[in-house]
Amino acid sequence: MFVGGERFEYVDGCHVELAADRVEARHTEPGPCAEAGDLGTELTALRDDRQPACKEATLHAALEYYAQRFRTRLDEEFGRATSARDKLRRLIEVQLPLTADDIDEWSVWIQFWNQAMLEPRLRPAQRRIYSGWYRVVVDVLDECRSEGLAPEADVEALADRFTAMVDGLAMQILAGSTEMRPDRMRSLLLRAFEPHLDLTDHPGTPG
Repeated sequence: MFVGGERFEYVDGCHVELAADRVEARHTEPGPCAEAGDLGTELTALRDDRQPACKEATLHAALEYYAQRFRTRLDEEFGRATSARDKLRRLIEVQLPLTADDIDEWSVWIQFWNQAMLEPRLRPAQRRIYSGWYRVVVDVLDECRSEGLAPEADVEALADRFTAMVDGLAMQILAGSTEMRPDRMRSLLLRAFEPHLDLTDHPGTPG
């Protein structure tokens, strides 16, 4: 399978992007499958059938790395935001699978999610990461309400709708199952909070 020119491989029922060549030595903690302790080497272990015991540890390492990457990018974007409404627009932009690293991030997340459905012991980690992301959405929506926007809205219902749309649209792009593209995903997500919030202005404009 190819997405944006990138090759995917199925390993034990889960698709793993062959990203090892692109991911440099960025994982600082030594991993059980890599003498050098870098994420690229650990991702390579996923493709080595002789190291099945390492696959779960590699998944955890990749998930933690990309969760931190997402949080760092989000903090940078929020630091430039002019309002809570602007934060929502920037949150949408960070979700889009635009670059090779974005696709890696989504690939690892979807792989871990799929594996957690089959392996209950993976679910606490998956739930922790997902709950943190959901909390960010709720907090920004609460901030919008504190600024007088959408005072009548059910914040948790809006967060449920938004997170479901983000996951579903990104999966369509990575799987190539529809004609979904990042620009279309952006357009749909900007309308995810209607009729309570209109986010159709370009990110960075006054909120």
